[in-house]
Amino acid sequence: MTRKTNAPAGNRGGSERSAAGQPLSCSYSSTLRPIFIKVRGQVIGQLRGQVFERRCYGSRHFLKRPPAICIDAGALADIEGAGGTQAEVTDLESGQVYRAPIVLFRERGFHVNRGFGLQVGLCLGEWQTGDGEPQPPEPPQPPALNAEEDAARAVPLPLFAELAL
Repeated sequence: MTRKTNAPAGNRGGSERSAAGQPLSCSYSSTLRPIFIKVRGQVIGQLRGQVFERRCYGSRHFLKRPPAICIDAGALADIEGAGGTQAEVTDLESGQVYRAPIVLFRERGFHVNRGFGLQVGLCLGEWQTGDGEPQPPEPPQPPALNAEEDAARAVPLPLFAELAL
């Protein structure tokens, strides 16, 4: 009968394992496992590396006055505590991606509570869009003026018609 002998330590035929029990010989994916950020038990986004990613509908989740994007104050603290340095918000309706450093929320953000808990808002002008340019706020546009058309439509008003007898 033959007796089996164990291989010397460190030479296990490719079955070495790390302290976590993972095989040392396999290559790992560069994709980071996300950290899910929750507010009141609901996931509002995920932290991948140093980037907080959030996908939402701009017509429902962006502030109208002032035009801004808000993040829950507690979630913002969680993001910073986990090492997040960037926020990336994708508007699912338009496909527009907004990016801003987390420090801008502390430096230029404002607090707001409109029934969904304390949030920190950052005006749209502070965010960068997909083309790398800051997103300017959209000012209201006055109606186009055309002097020739206005003069042609002008009708003299009979202000003193009753006085001239």
